[in-house]
Amino acid sequence: MKTKNILLSMVVLMGSLSWGGASASSSSGEMRAYYVDPGSSTDQAGKIIAIDVVGMRVVHKSIDYPEHRNLSGINKAGETKNLYVSDYPNRSGGYFPASDHKQNSIQIVDARSVSLEGSIELPESPAISPMAYNTHNKYVLVAAKNKAISSIIDPSTNKVLASTPVPMKCHVRVVRHALLEEPYYMRIPYSGVPFWFTEDTFAVINRNCGFISLYRMKQKVKSNGRGVKTSVEFLSKVRTPPLVHSFVNIRDYSKGTGTYYAVAEGSPKNNIPPMLLEITINGDNKIHIKRTRSLPGDPKNMESSYYADVHPDGKHIYIGSSTKPTKGANVGYMHVINRDSMKIVSTIKTGFGSARTTFIPKRGLAIVTNTKDNFVTVINTKTHKKIKDINVTSGTISIDEDKILQSVTTFVDSDQDYFYSSAAHTVNDWFGNGQPEDHSLNSVFYKLNLEDLEIYRKLALREHIYELEGVFVYIPLVISHTMNKEISISIKPVKRTTGHRSSAFVGGANTIGSPTKMIWGVGVFTRFSIELKDEDGKPHKVHLVANLRIDGKRCWGLKIPINSAITCANKPKNKLANKLHIAFDSTLNKDLVKNFAGTRLMGNFSLKRSQWKNAGHALSSEMHEFAVDWIVPAKVVNHTINGDISIDIKPIKRTTGHKSAAFVGGFNTINVPTKMVWASTASATNFSVVLHDEYNGVEYTVHLVADTGSKLGCRYMTINSAATCRYEPDDKLNISFDKALNKNLPNNITLGGHFSLKRLQWPHMNTTNIEMHNFEVNWKVPPH
Repeated sequence: MKTKNILLSMVVLMGSLSWGGASASSSSGEMRAYYVDPGSSTDQAGKIIAIDVVGMRVVHKSIDYPEHRNLSGINKAGETKNLYVSDYPNRSGGYFPASDHKQNSIQIVDARSVSLEGSIELPESPAISPMAYNTHNKYVLVAAKNKAISSIIDPSTNKVLASTPVPMKCHVRVVRHALLEEPYYMRIPYSGVPFWFTEDTFAVINRNCGFISLYRMKQKVKSNGRGVKTSVEFLSKVRTPPLVHSFVNIRDYSKGTGTYYAVAEGSPKNNIPPMLLEITINGDNKIHIKRTRSLPGDPKNMESSYYADVHPDGKHIYIGSSTKPTKGANVGYMHVINRDSMKIVSTIKTGFGSARTTFIPKRGLAIVTNTKDNFVTVINTKTHKKIKDINVTSGTISIDEDKILQSVTTFVDSDQDYFYSSAAHTVNDWFGNGQPEDHSLNSVFYKLNLEDLEIYRKLALREHIYELEGVFVYIPLVISHTMNKEISISIKPVKRTTGHRSSAFVGGANTIGSPTKMIWGVGVFTRFSIELKDEDGKPHKVHLVANLRIDGKRCWGLKIPINSAITCANKPKNKLANKLHIAFDSTLNKDLVKNFAGTRLMGNFSLKRSQWKNAGHALSSEMHEFAVDWIVPAKVVNHTINGDISIDIKPIKRTTGHKSAAFVGGFNTINVPTKMVWASTASATNFSVVLHDEYNGVEYTVHLVADTGSKLGCRYMTINSAATCRYEPDDKLNISFDKALNKNLPNNITLGGHFSLKRLQWPHMNTTNIEMHNFEVNWKVPPH
């Protein structure tokens, strides 16, 4: 099998990212680990524990959560700022208030503040298994616990878009590990871990009946033209060995069809061992099991296998197994399977509950989580041999209790110096007579040094982390801006993951049509839209245009979209973008200007800045949030200026009924008047703008002189004077380069840039922006 064209999605190495005038405020970013304590009685509701990973400290360990609810799982809500928390009602005390929210729901929690934001109603109670996020369509796939169905959620709106139908009853029930008479919230889930095959196809694992079903998500515009309707279509299914748990995060399209891998837990009662399944989907959307590889051992003594992970070379898969022998200690193994041959090429002794493998490519290491033991196993990924075992807790509980002692959720920092995870241990509480009162299960969060392969630090937690399932989320640096006109923001360089400095922006909240992926290259300006509301609460679509600039210019003529991480090739080489420029799009907003001139629009949007080229897991990301308070201008007028110019301006009525208006400063205008006056003193307005050398990018301050005049021949006046000449308003705007003040500029250089002037009504200058005059400058300095 060819492996060079494989798209790989491996165990998280650097966590998952979350969720954007002058800067008003900022807050520092941090990597956090989130876990849930399920709670244990009707008097003890669940809580969420948030840990600052780098600082190794608990930053939050409670929440105003509804009573009589137990938490059972926590996931990241796509690329939003939220977390999704699964829960179930606690009926152990025989009391469950009718007023409590429905059991079939996911709770929405703000990741930064760890506060409840609402809930999402589902057709069935959600499973605790990880949710599947699709980076292409930005949707989350959630599996149900008690029925083999899945729901598609849009995390930007927290709405369920569609759900698969409830499957028909099985003709032959698969032998289960758990007793069916157990309470419904304690049974092994009917659904396996959800999985997206492609942008629009996904798997529903029916563990109860022994099937994997292939579904397609379909979307079409609603008949009324408002919004999109989402539905699901069943395509095919395949019968599987007992209790398929999850898919391997690998997608191989090298042969024109999809090749995937899944883990079947096996069934000791039916003498069926755990195994790895190779699954293909052909061009007719038929799903098949092509090959299987059973794990070695006596099936009757083998524990279930749940996960497998792909080696960074794309050629090998690591899958764990565990055995309870009739004699001797429990033991675990990690099997290395070659994808081409589907043969086991190495078997490594690990620990009991051998499960997930976290690869550290920079160091050629892999760390195996032994979920029912007190140590992790370190493997050399070049030789597939064990290096050592590392104790992560001082002791374990009785294996017969079948408790999960280590988390399969892990994190490695971007430099691959430290490995982070959590584990559990028992604590004996004693009566005064020296007899044990209870054996409680507490947890620790630990930091493992990958240089010397020793535990560097531990953080004791007095909570019982449920199954030690959690999620690592980067809470980005938040930088706030205000925007009431076009703005140019200074941005500090951010290193790219290969060590050099480079980054780019992608869309965040309330950005319609914005880029979702970074690129390396030039192109066109970035155009996107946002939704703002007027003072009556009516929404309006407003179009923006943005680009990155280097020293205030466009990289010597190149157009750099906001999602481009490219560095400027001209001298000085590898110059970085240090300005983000955003303006209101005069062309696309023309209908808004025509129908709502003078309307005040307000709202917020955000842009996310990430490292190149690891956008999904960057630790140096920033969220830029923009508070917009914009008055719709009546008209935008564009001009080019390469020398002295005289512009015709049409008369504008002042608010008292007569015709009168004047100009005040706009973008990149230094010392321009900011208020209108009513004066007829003949005088010109002197101001300056900053332009750059088109050849080497050096910035210069250039001096201009401007005035207005009327056709009746009245003497020219300052541009901010609304006075009329014999009741006749001005109809000319004259702008020239000040020869005297520009005499120190170098001869014959070409200077470029732009500035703007705002023309307003008299006397209520803050009522309506009548016209915005934009000037694109390309001026060659004359000899002097």
